[in-house]
Amino acid sequence: MKTFLRLLQHLRGHYKVFFIGLFLSITLSILNPLRPYLVRYIIDVPVAQGDVKGIHQWSMVLLALLVVYVPLYYWQSFLSQRLGQTIAHELRERIFSHLLRLRLQFFDHTPVGVLITRTINDVKTLEVVFSKSLITIAGELLQLFFICGLMLYTDWRLTLVVFAIIPFIAGATWLFKKKVHKVFQQVRYWVSMLNAFVQTQLNNALVIKVFHREAYTMEQFQQRNQKLLRHQLKNIFYYSVFFPVVELFSAIVLAALVFYGGSAIVQGKVSFGVLVAFLMYVQMFFRPIRLIADQFNNLQLGLVSAERIFKLLDTKLFVREPSQKRSVVLPKDLSIVFDSVWFAYKDEEWVLKGISFEVPARTTVAIVGMTGAGKSTLFNLLLRFYSPQKGTIYLNEYPINTLPITFLRKQFGLVLQQPFLFSGTIYENLTLFDKSIPLERVQEVAKAFSLDAFIRSLPGGYDFHVGYKGNRLSLGQRQLIALLRIAILNPPILLLDEATASIDSYTENLLQNVLKKVMQQRTTLVIAHRLSTIQDADNILVMKQGRIVEQGKHEALLKQEGYYAHLYRLALQTHLFET
Repeated sequence: MKTFLRLLQHLRGHYKVFFIGLFLSITLSILNPLRPYLVRYIIDVPVAQGDVKGIHQWSMVLLALLVVYVPLYYWQSFLSQRLGQTIAHELRERIFSHLLRLRLQFFDHTPVGVLITRTINDVKTLEVVFSKSLITIAGELLQLFFICGLMLYTDWRLTLVVFAIIPFIAGATWLFKKKVHKVFQQVRYWVSMLNAFVQTQLNNALVIKVFHREAYTMEQFQQRNQKLLRHQLKNIFYYSVFFPVVELFSAIVLAALVFYGGSAIVQGKVSFGVLVAFLMYVQMFFRPIRLIADQFNNLQLGLVSAERIFKLLDTKLFVREPSQKRSVVLPKDLSIVFDSVWFAYKDEEWVLKGISFEVPARTTVAIVGMTGAGKSTLFNLLLRFYSPQKGTIYLNEYPINTLPITFLRKQFGLVLQQPFLFSGTIYENLTLFDKSIPLERVQEVAKAFSLDAFIRSLPGGYDFHVGYKGNRLSLGQRQLIALLRIAILNPPILLLDEATASIDSYTENLLQNVLKKVMQQRTTLVIAHRLSTIQDADNILVMKQGRIVEQGKHEALLKQEGYYAHLYRLALQTHLFET
């Protein structure tokens, strides 16, 4: 009930459409049962009396009733469907907006396929609730009560014959509801798990092929798909049993009416028109029961989806904005300071332990260390993807947690080892779809960085479509686009996680030239893999197990014969550092 009431809150702003649809549904529920009543009257009065004129007149009334019924039914159906589509549209936007605001910590533990299920499949289920279930259940219940009232008014004895079957229908409906609810929960769960599995495997298609894991992956897919099929077949079984049972009860009632009503006609207790009307009433009586049962289970399925959506929307893993909004104007030259920063992704499993260092404005600081030393975590904290448990990080004199998130992140340009490009053109990726940046500005920067010829050599030039994740470009070309994007957006700080992949000599030369130009006049923090970057850095931070164990310039660190010198010799032996 709590979930249902919360679901109804999404009708806010749509009450007018909802109540018009409900009113039309109520009107239809009244008009529909009038037809058997008119048929009874026509048979018992004008037909019985041989009144041809009366037959024509009342037949026209019956036709007029149908003429009114059809457009009302159209508008009721149209408004209901429109209501469902509109609310589903709003829910999808709300969920997606919510996902965009969540911290990376949430995505670390939640499969993307599950989130796709919430945004698409579960919302689609709720669309049915608002477009059909709510109004249909209300309208059909009213129609059922109105039919019962007309039957009692027409003949109470035949009505009791019909009512005798109601306890059996109620019991069958309750059992059906109970069984199907459990199955619905399992079906939604396994749909979600299957989506997550497919998403994960397709994102790692290269690894699957390289290590010949196709057969194992297919086996895992089949296991999950089989469990989904098992629960869906259970669902089909319950539906296949319930509706024939309702039809059986309907047939029993019809037989009982014919038996009792026929005898009553012979005895003169009931007119022929009354019996015909009751046979029509019985057909109408069981139709709402079938529809209500069907829509009630759609409603239950919707409530299962609603519970999952509300659980997602109730997740409040947001990056905290400053409590006091203030306008901050930062200079172009920015420094970075880490002051006794401690951080753990989980509990007190510390990844960073008391990190303190400074990156003066317009200098380049390189970070080196073995895998797991905490290098990438520094970037995550700077961009406030995560927040430290202890210590403070500053941009100039401002703690970064006092700066608005959007404003803070605009100060940084991030280039990763595997640059991500969106499906779109070179121009769209360079501007990140910001139409306020004209093509002329992009071309001007590209020429300044000697990349205009490279871009124009691609088919279509700046309109070249890079493909899914930029797969129509080589890794080196994607790196060039990522660096040029930084130059166009022109943030004061560059965060660079240098690539280690081998690339051709032509692209290598372009990359080095662009990199040097992008780093000029910027504060740069770089996770270093290239020997040239390390040698040219103004300062080198040497990390080991979450601590800075050494820092200084390249030559000075080598003379210390400490951990950096050990890493350097090891790197030369294993070609870890590229030369």
